[in-house]
Amino acid sequence: MESHVIPLKEKMSKLISLIGTSGSGKTTVHEKIAFQLEIEGYRVEKIIEPHPLRDLAKSYRLRIDKNPWTEAAIFTTDRLITYHDRILPRMKEEKLIFLSARNFFDTIIYQGILGGVDLETIKKMNSAIPYPDLTLALVVDGEIGYERLRIREKETGEVLSKNETPEMINQLRDYYHRLPHLFSGVPIHILNTSQLNEEETFRTCYDHIGKIL
Repeated sequence: MESHVIPLKEKMSKLISLIGTSGSGKTTVHEKIAFQLEIEGYRVEKIIEPHPLRDLAKSYRLRIDKNPWTEAAIFTTDRLITYHDRILPRMKEEKLIFLSARNFFDTIIYQGILGGVDLETIKKMNSAIPYPDLTLALVVDGEIGYERLRIREKETGEVLSKNETPEMINQLRDYYHRLPHLFSGVPIHILNTSQLNEEETFRTCYDHIGKIL
């Protein structure tokens, strides 16, 4: 039996996840949301995936012969360590918010739908991980997202990946739109940021967060 949902009486902290395509603004919004929550008196634990196995995950992703099943296993193990060490022991703390960038649903998208790993297998692998109280999936139209990434590349020198072309951004956007149907009853909101600036994206996300606090 899956155990993704933790009864409310057993938890007082909140799990909030920001996921989505490159160029959607999720990384910038993650920082702004954490800052605003702290101003309002919440303690915020920022969770970045992958973390304990970050070096392994990054190096494996660059391999020509990488296998999506192995990659899903690496991310799942990384996630289990994070939740066991940092999140599950603190679920009963008040005014504590775990704010994650990337989560279980990203594995569903990248290694599952895109990589071909059976979705039910991924669910079982992650059955010890509770669903977030709120997941905001930020998406963007391919050309707009690509132009934003080109600006990032010029400003930071960060080279675009193969998943950051207009075509792939559109494909991944469509995949994220499938999540609410694949996980009926789980609070997942799809936010298209194509016509939103940074402040508008932040405000839209924060409005959703305010409804669960």
